Amino acid sequence: MTFTFTEVEETLHREPLTTPMQLAALRLSLQVERALRSTGYLSLCRVDVRAHSGVITLRGRTPSYYLKQLAQATALGVTGVCEVRNELDVVSRRSAAPR
Repeated sequence: MTFTFTEVEETLHREPLTTPMQLAALRLSLQVERALRSTGYLSLCRVDVRAHSGVITLRGRTPSYYLKQLAQATALGVTGVCEVRNELDVVSRRSAAPR
């Protein structure tokens, strides 16, 4: 899998990449995002993924602890991931509804 700087910048709408480490981190985060999308769970498609030196940070919301754990296991299954910091919040629809 290869990415050009332009494709990566357009995909994430971030400032231009300047170092090989930044590009490697971005590639890894894109691979994790692709793996999360491949699970078929819509809430996992919305997870914010950040990478730094093989450490993945997951942020966002999921409707269940099962999906939180699935996101972590999926990220750990991606080649190049050494550690996952799972900062996902579990928010059920019932608890999110106004009273």
